Amino acid sequence: MKIHSHDHVLRFRFESDTRPEIAHVVDLASFGGFGECSCEDYQYRILPVVMKGGTGMARCKHLVAAREHLASMIISRIIESEKI
Repeated sequence: MKIHSHDHVLRFRFESDTRPEIAHVVDLASFGGFGECSCEDYQYRILPVVMKGGTGMARCKHLVAAREHLASMIISRIIESEKI
């Protein structure tokens, strides 16, 4: 699964490993920071729960990967900025 920055610091694009013609977009700012993804798993399984006001903390693999990627970027920048 390849991740790329999209059009905003909190938006990422994932290229599908199994279907190269498909790309999924993750927006980590949606739903108060819970996030949103264009993949089928999110759209059909998770989004209906989110729309009813719940999250159940379920996230698709793209949301999890985007959050981990962003956290790694932030950690790296903090470490770099603290070097003397």
